[in-house]
Amino acid sequence: MKKEDLLKVFAQMSSEDQEAIRAELIGKGASRGVWDPMAMCQDMMEKIKASGDPWTVCREMMESMQRKCC
Repeated sequence: MKKEDLLKVFAQMSSEDQEAIRAELIGKGASRGVWDPMAMCQDMMEKIKASGDPWTVCREMMESMQRKCC
């Protein structure tokens, strides 16, 4: 199936089906352990808002990453 064909079919779907497909593609339906960049970004933004200090959150994230990979 070509991209154009897929997009035509997608456009003809109900909004509920389109949303279900979007959710699956961005990982909302994915199992744990699957990397979901949108969820990670949202989690990071929530932590920054809650802390009031984005630099502390960033520093903690960098330290955490360093412990995991170095």
